[in-house]
Amino acid sequence: MREQASRFLESYFKESLGSRHPALTILRRLSAQVDHLTRKPKDGERSLKEILSILLENDISPFEVTQSGLVPALLIYLTKNDLEEINRETRLRTFLHVFLGCSKVIEDEMDMTPDLEVGQKFSMFVQKVNKGIDLFTNTIINPLWFVYS
Repeated sequence: MREQASRFLESYFKESLGSRHPALTILRRLSAQVDHLTRKPKDGERSLKEILSILLENDISPFEVTQSGLVPALLIYLTKNDLEEINRETRLRTFLHVFLGCSKVIEDEMDMTPDLEVGQKFSMFVQKVNKGIDLFTNTIINPLWFVYS
């Protein structure tokens, strides 16, 4: 039976079995940057810029947001007190700098004129993350609630 299944997949789905499928490539890129953000918070700005680039350049599905581990990684990056001697305020400023174009330095004079392009990018980011969280809660948490209630 296993051999028949292998032959069937190889015969009819050969091109989708390879690692060159665009969806797998996007998921791998996103997962790699999420992993890099988690392992090396000192390189947070580079990882966050790459994550933003991936999210904006591709049509990321809620499944990909969930599978990549983006939400838990961002939660840890933004809330944990000390990560590799980088204080939380620095990490928050880095996030705001990458995703909203805010200044990284407190002393800088801030231009109060809103940047609509940056606001639109951040809005897209929030929508994609929100959809990923919705997918996660609807497929994992809600069914468990009915089982244990």
